[in-house]
Formats: sequence, structure tokens, C-alpha cells
Amino acid sequence: MNLIHVPIELLVERYSQQWFHWFDAEFKRFKINTLHVLPPSGLEAKIQTGEFLDVIGTLEFKSEQLRWICSLFRNQRIDENTVFLITDSWFPGIEMLGYLRNALNIPFKIVGIFHAGTWDQHDFITKAGMRSWGQHCELAWFDILDAICVATKFHKDLIIQSVERYKYKDMLERKIHVTGLPIYPDFVKAVPKENIVVFPHRLAEEKNPKLFDQLQLFLSEEFNDWTFVKTKDVTRSKSEYYDLLNKAKVAISFADQETYGISMLESVLCGCVPIVPDKLSYKELYPSEFKYPVENPYGLVRNASILLLQVLQNYEEYQQKHRFFVRKVQWNGEQAIFNILKICTEICDE
Repeated sequence: MNLIHVPIELLVERYSQQWFHWFDAEFKRFKINTLHVLPPSGLEAKIQTGEFLDVIGTLEFKSEQLRWICSLFRNQRIDENTVFLITDSWFPGIEMLGYLRNALNIPFKIVGIFHAGTWDQHDFITKAGMRSWGQHCELAWFDILDAICVATKFHKDLIIQSVERYKYKDMLERKIHVTGLPIYPDFVKAVPKENIVVFPHRLAEEKNPKLFDQLQLFLSEEFNDWTFVKTKDVTRSKSEYYDLLNKAKVAISFADQETYGISMLESVLCGCVPIVPDKLSYKELYPSEFKYPVENPYGLVRNASILLLQVLQNYEEYQQKHRFFVRKVQWNGEQAIFNILKICTEICDE
């Protein structure tokens, strides 16, 4: 197998820079012949407009990637043993690969990772008004991709439910694989823990930072020796963010959108006891002792505060439960790239 790795631009603020290095290390460990399609503009990209990616910069970067890919075809570097691995499949240009595959009659394979899309009402793409046309792009990409990787069964089910009226269900049941997503504990430091409760998310509407503010008002008087912190309010860099997670004892989420939840899993790896709603991807990833109910009429803040009270009053007990859980999180995170590469190999051999 000859692997063409099409990465996300290496954003300092996000996890894509780490992803590139983790993927590269695993490609080398498994001795996979790999070419990274990484134009210089993507080496240290920054978000100027947008949340997850820079709205303009990501298209400039992807356009350069497509020019690079075209040169590989021009120079006859692509054959039936080639597999393209696209690490963010909301990629205007996958259809170009479908076009080249058919027009040149070269049966190479394409594997893509999906993070989100129009099937999620809380995602940036949907909120920005792209659903009316974006869902048709996604249907084309689903058709073109030979295999699709997602982090959780929740995400797979979300995609399949969204396309039922297009009769794509059987195809996607076969194509979509639950692989997890990579996360390695190379940012974890053994430092003394402090009485800090963190909200580790972006301050986006779908993450509900206002509910964290309400929680703080509800509990700060009774637990005045604890500090409640939104990481985005007090950290200016990725290293400062990890320093805070390593010092904190508890991390809490009120998210309405989560197909995996990297920031909460990073918090777990850094030693934080997690408190998450019993819904979304959290439902399958977290043990029951770390989840608060979402159906209770008292509301999310009240439900979360009840569990948080238990954690703060019995911290050592919950810390012991956390030690068992963190091993699973680490194993799953380190297994994800292997799972993805296994799919690439199987697809190539078909």
C-alpha cells in the first residue's frame, strides 16, 4: 500500500498539529510508504475567521493540496495500490478525486475521517446556513469514499439517520467504521493538583458556557476554597491550556454537540475527574458514575451540581474511579490510528 496522507492544516490552537505528528509516527512505526500532502501554508496556520478552522485559510490550503495531488497524477505517481487518507472529509475536492479515478480508470482507494457535518444541527456548517446545499455535497462524498472513519457509534448513527430518505442507509452501514480518534498523553505532567473545576471547551453556543457560569454561582459560596475556570478565559496558548488541565481536579461539560469530545478526554488524561451529560458521545464513552441525567425536570445545572457535590465531597473515591477509566481512554486514543490504518490496508487489498 502506498498511502497519500491529506492532513488538516497544522493549527496551533487546535489538535491538528498534534494529529500530524502522531499519524506520522505511526506510519513510520508500521513502515508504511507515505507521502504527506502538506503545502507550506499549512505548517503553522492560525484561526483568524471562524471557530474550528480558519474559514478562508482552510480553502487556500485545500486548494494547494489539490494542486499537489494533481501533480501526482500528472507524474504518474498514483496506481491501484494507492490509498488516499483524508483526515477531515468535509473537503471540497473529494469529488475531484472521484472524477480522476473514473476519468483515468485508476482504481485507487479513498478513506476519509468525518468530524461533523450537516447531520448535526449544532455544527458550524449547519448554523452557518450550509445545510440546503451541503447535504448534497456530503451524499456525493459518501458515494465516492471507499471507507469512512468516525469516532463513535453515536456519530455513525447520527449520519445514517440523516440520510434515510435518500436510501443510503445500507451503503453507509457498510462503509462507516467506528475507529475512535487519536489522542496520546504526551501533554500530561505530574504536578500537584489544586482545587480547580475547569470548563475545557471552546466558548461556543453549543458548548453552553453560560451553564457553567450558573453552576459557579450555585456552588461557589459553599465551596469557596474551589476555583471555577473556563480555560478559554485564562489561557493564551496550547501549553498554558494543558498546564491548567494538569493542575485541575475536575472537568465538566454541558455540551449540546459532541461526536467525540477531545477536550474532555484531554482533561481525563491530565487527571481531571470528568462530569458529563448522559447523552451524545458521552453516553457510550463514559462510565455511569461520571454522568449526570439530562431528563430530570430540575435542569442540567441542578443535575450537574448534584454530581459535582458528590465528587467534591468524595474526591479521593472518585479519583480512584478515574484511575481505572483513564487507562481505557489512553488505550482507545492510542489504538485509533492503528484502527484507521487497518481499514486502509483492507480497502487496498479488496
